[in-house]
Amino acid sequence: MASITVNSKHFLDDACNNKIFAKCGGITAQELTIDEIEYLKLINYSLHISEDDYYCYIKKLDNFFMKSITIKIKDNNAENKENKNCNQYNNQINHFSNKQLMADK
Repeated sequence: MASITVNSKHFLDDACNNKIFAKCGGITAQELTIDEIEYLKLINYSLHISEDDYYCYIKKLDNFFMKSITIKIKDNNAENKENKNCNQYNNQINHFSNKQLMADK
């Protein structure tokens, strides 16, 4: 919750207050404030990551989702269709990653 709260405040001009975030997370606003401070200390108040770290996390997420998702296709070309679907998914991830990087520059 602390990460979501801090990043929301960083990127949005009109972010929700801690009371709303805390309610969504099932904790008190006071607990969230304490967690928020601890989180900021842990990341040395740096809300930006390097391009290399960004791509590393994208790759880890991609690997996680590829292992977690089972594509079920019922026909003779199941393997070819599965590869096509996975390639489309990878293209979507790459498109999002490149679009986000361009927006950050």
